Amino acid sequence: MYQSKIGELIANSKLKREYIQEQLNVSRGTLSNWCIGKTHPNGPELFLLADLLEINVNQLYHWVEDKEERE
Repeated sequence: MYQSKIGELIANSKLKREYIQEQLNVSRGTLSNWCIGKTHPNGPELFLLADLLEINVNQLYHWVEDKEERE
Protein backbone atom coordinates (compact mmCIF):
# COMPACT_ATOMS: atom_id res chain seq x y z
CA MET A 1 0.00 0.00 0.00
CA TYR A 2 1.13 3.55 -0.49
CA GLN A 3 1.59 6.06 2.29
CA SER A 4 1.38 9.83 2.04
CA LYS A 5 4.48 11.92 2.68
CA ILE A 6 2.55 15.15 2.10
CA GLY A 7 2.47 16.18 5.77
CA GLU A 8 6.19 15.61 6.21
CA LEU A 9 7.04 17.43 2.98
CA ILE A 10 4.89 20.44 3.87
CA ALA A 11 6.32 20.57 7.40
CA ASN A 12 9.84 20.65 5.95
CA SER A 13 8.91 23.19 3.28
CA LYS A 14 9.61 26.90 3.43
CA LEU A 15 5.97 27.49 2.42
CA LYS A 16 3.22 28.24 4.90
CA ARG A 17 0.19 25.96 4.90
CA GLU A 18 -2.08 28.97 4.29
CA TYR A 19 -0.16 29.81 1.12
CA ILE A 20 -0.47 26.23 -0.14
CA GLN A 21 -4.20 26.24 0.62
CA GLU A 22 -4.66 29.45 -1.34
CA GLN A 23 -2.63 28.27 -4.31
CA LEU A 24 -4.52 24.96 -4.52
CA ASN A 25 -7.87 26.53 -3.63
CA VAL A 26 -8.53 23.98 -0.86
CA SER A 27 -9.73 24.36 2.70
CA ARG A 28 -7.65 23.99 5.82
CA GLY A 29 -9.46 20.72 6.57
CA THR A 30 -8.77 19.33 3.13
CA LEU A 31 -5.05 20.04 3.37
CA SER A 32 -4.98 18.58 6.86
CA ASN A 33 -6.66 15.38 5.61
CA TRP A 34 -4.07 15.07 2.84
CA CYS A 35 -1.29 15.50 5.40
CA ILE A 36 -2.53 12.64 7.57
CA GLY A 37 -3.52 10.42 4.63
CA LYS A 38 -7.24 10.47 5.41
CA THR A 39 -8.01 11.71 1.89
CA HIS A 40 -5.88 12.27 -1.17
CA PRO A 41 -5.50 15.06 -3.72
CA ASN A 42 -6.88 14.45 -7.19
CA GLY A 43 -4.54 14.21 -10.19
CA PRO A 44 -4.25 17.91 -11.02
CA GLU A 45 -3.89 18.80 -7.31
CA LEU A 46 -1.04 16.28 -6.95
CA PHE A 47 0.90 17.94 -9.75
CA LEU A 48 0.20 21.46 -8.48
CA LEU A 49 1.27 20.51 -4.97
CA ALA A 50 4.46 18.88 -6.24
CA ASP A 51 5.15 22.00 -8.29
CA LEU A 52 4.70 24.24 -5.24
CA LEU A 53 7.00 22.05 -3.15
CA GLU A 54 9.50 21.90 -6.03
CA ILE A 55 9.57 18.10 -6.04
CA ASN A 56 8.61 15.28 -8.37
CA VAL A 57 5.02 14.10 -7.94
CA ASN A 58 6.36 10.60 -7.15
CA GLN A 59 7.88 11.96 -3.95
CA LEU A 60 4.46 12.72 -2.42
CA TYR A 61 3.87 9.05 -1.60
CA HIS A 62 5.96 6.00 -0.88
CA TRP A 63 5.21 2.30 -0.93
CA VAL A 64 4.92 0.42 2.35
CA GLU A 65 4.67 -3.35 2.23
CA ASP A 66 1.63 -4.57 4.12
CA LYS A 67 2.39 -7.40 6.59
CA GLU A 68 -0.61 -9.39 5.33
CA GLU A 69 0.74 -9.26 1.75
CA ARG A 70 3.91 -11.05 2.86
CA GLU A 71 2.06 -13.94 4.54
